[in-house]
Amino acid sequence: LVLGEWFCKNAQKYLSSYTFNLNDYLKKYEDIPKSKQEEIFFNSPKELYYLNMLCSEIMGRIFRPDYESRKRKAIVLPTCMKIDQKHCQAVEKRLGEVCTACNLECEIAKINNEYDCEMYLVSHKSSAFQNATDEDKKDLAIVGVACPLNLISGGWKAATLGMPPQCVLLDKVACSRHWLKEDVPSSINKKELKKILEVN
Repeated sequence: LVLGEWFCKNAQKYLSSYTFNLNDYLKKYEDIPKSKQEEIFFNSPKELYYLNMLCSEIMGRIFRPDYESRKRKAIVLPTCMKIDQKHCQAVEKRLGEVCTACNLECEIAKINNEYDCEMYLVSHKSSAFQNATDEDKKDLAIVGVACPLNLISGGWKAATLGMPPQCVLLDKVACSRHWLKEDVPSSINKKELKKILEVN
């Protein structure tokens, strides 16, 4: 309990700028129909965001040596980053959807063009890596991109399968599946992604 109090106090001090509008945001969209699971997800307190932010940093440090030792790297992006959900022409492959650069203004296409590594799109952590082969588990390392409430569980899933993860948090979470009444592309801090992919 003492550690918990210490964490909440210091997390509020250093991380509150990332959640300053959370209560107003939840109030604005509270009337959106939700399943029981989504209700829990939607109403998570700011302390849970803080905990996941911290855990993403810790997870990255723990798995960094294993990540760097792998032959293959894959960026795993959430489908909520698509600029146009209805008209996206991404192709379904074994490990997830693959970008075809159908819209060069899409952040996914820009990231795909910038880095020479595998890249997959997944709609939810439950669908991630479900078709991974033994070779994937031996050779592949993952750079997972997700919102704070999903990132750590997705990272542990990758690690459990033998694929060491690195974590990048979404800057803006805006999918209609959980958060809004309409789809708005989510976004990331590209500097954070570059820092992970280019530092060995």
